[in-house]
Amino acid sequence: MKIEYCTELDVRFHTVANKGRRFELIKPFLFSVDDEDFEVPVCFWTDFASIPRFIWPFINPYEIGKGPIPHDFGYYSGLKDKEYWDRVLHACMEYEGITSWKLSPVYKAVSWFGSFTWEKYRKQGATVNQLLKVKERRL
Repeated sequence: MKIEYCTELDVRFHTVANKGRRFELIKPFLFSVDDEDFEVPVCFWTDFASIPRFIWPFINPYEIGKGPIPHDFGYYSGLKDKEYWDRVLHACMEYEGITSWKLSPVYKAVSWFGSFTWEKYRKQGATVNQLLKVKERRL
């Protein structure tokens, strides 16, 4: 997959009760995958990667690049299938030069366990239109 980040990532840190550390996009984040453009809207929330705290000394969610943003957006939006967004995460990490000893376990983890989050969003009816409505309410 060919990855390109078309804008800089601009986020604001928050601590959210019962959810921990979260980041909110304060500017749209544009990226392309194989020349198909995507826009993660303002007000999108991410934790970068849901890596258990005890693993952080080895794989810190803030040291695996920007790939979790497109991945989280893809999972939430449901624009393609889960496997597509898992491959996007892998390609983003390769594009950013993340070492294979970090890349491989992260990719395997989302491949094996990401279906829980994917299914949760599908049951909630999460879509890009919902993201845009949230953006409109917050602005």
